[in-house]
Amino acid sequence: MIIKMKKDSTRKQYDKLVAFLEDKNLEIKDVSSELVQIFGIIGDTSTFEPEDLKAFDGVDEVTRVSTPFKKASRSFHP
Repeated sequence: MIIKMKKDSTRKQYDKLVAFLEDKNLEIKDVSSELVQIFGIIGDTSTFEPEDLKAFDGVDEVTRVSTPFKKASRSFHP
């Protein structure tokens, strides 16, 4: 998943979300710049829906990178 924070989000909001995700044993890869704060989540995100993370203060967009249960789907097996 990729999370984009709102332009007016605070460091406290960011830290709260990151702490929540790290408690779930997910790895955070921050690729933020001066103009935008973006980070990726590495790990099993199948238990989260994008709407769950949008509920956190300061979150602007949440994008799922891959489909859940990819290895079990028909598109993965010919």
